[in-house]
Parts: sequence; structure tokens; C-alpha cells
Amino acid sequence: RMNKPTVLTTGEWLMPVTHAAQPVHGWFAGPAQLQGVGISHDQGKSWSLHGAVEAPNWALENMIIERRDGSLVMYIRTGAGVIWQSFSADRGLTWSVGNPTTIADAGSRFFIRTLPDGDWLLINSPDPAKRTGLLARLSSDEGSTWHGQLMLDERDWVSYPDAAFAADGTIYAVHDRERGAYGRSGPGEILLSVFRQEDVR
Repeated sequence: RMNKPTVLTTGEWLMPVTHAAQPVHGWFAGPAQLQGVGISHDQGKSWSLHGAVEAPNWALENMIIERRDGSLVMYIRTGAGVIWQSFSADRGLTWSVGNPTTIADAGSRFFIRTLPDGDWLLINSPDPAKRTGLLARLSSDEGSTWHGQLMLDERDWVSYPDAAFAADGTIYAVHDRERGAYGRSGPGEILLSVFRQEDVR
């Protein structure tokens, strides 16, 4: 999968995985598509598949984040106009039934990660109808509420954000725009946003 693995405080590696409930031709299984994780106890040498979380068609990708109590949240990209979620209390071996969050989303890939100070950073397209704008927001209560906002790109057809955090607190976020998908032609830009946590106000 294209999303980053999460290394738990207990040492396991969790790789977000989308898989099919039955054999399919091509890369997209529609309603039969399920969300889970690959778990590695040997730093990626071997993996075992866990979880079969259902989410509204067309659930396509997920990202995993560890909370302070050691439990996990899986955030799922869906076509429902909001991000869905599932929870694990046993380091990813089993997952709760999927349910919707209140986070509006265009059904495009989003980015979520824990910042060094413990806050969570979310970057997504907040319009539930189309890929318009990429907004960065913060949560200080592990996803219960979100505050602040920094618009990284207000144009249409922006998608696939990802980010990395430097030791000095700088956040480097990348995304694409008009990449020629969905029958559209465009410049296929890859764009870089450089900001700090305090800029998300």
C-alpha cells in the first residue's frame, strides 16, 4: 500500500492494508474491499494480515495512529463524504466495526500523524463533494476535536498529501495537483509546503 507504516511503542510495525474479501480482477474490489493491517514483529522481514473492517464503498486506504494508552485508531478513506474509523485494543490483532467520524473529506487520500509534542496533524480535502483545498488541522485530544487551520492549497484537484517532520520543528508536506487522473489532463504538479506547528492557527 502507499501509506506509511506505523511503528508502535511496543516495537511492532503496522502496515495499512486494503484487501478483498474474494478474488477480484484488477486493483479495486468495490464493496468487497476491506481494511486491515499487516503486522511485523521482525522489522519488516515477515508480515501477518489482521483486520477486515468494512466501510462505505469505496473504502480504499487507511492510516494507523497510536494513542497514549496504547490503543490504535484506523482512519479510513471512503466515498461517504467523511473519514471512517475503527479501533484496536490489542496492537492491531483485532479491530472494531467501522463507523463514521465527523471529519468531512472528499474521498481522497488524507494524511494523519502524531507530532513530536503529542498533537495530531491532519491534512485533507475538507469538501465532501470534490477535491478542493488542502487544509492542515491539529488535535490535542487524540482526534476528539480539531482546532486551527492552515490552507496549504485552495485550488481544485489537489490530492494525496504526505508529510515529514524535521528535528527543528519544520513540517515538510507534499501533494499533487491536476495529475491527469479521472480523464482530466493537467500539469501534473508536485508541490511542497513548508510550515511549523504554530502556523496552524
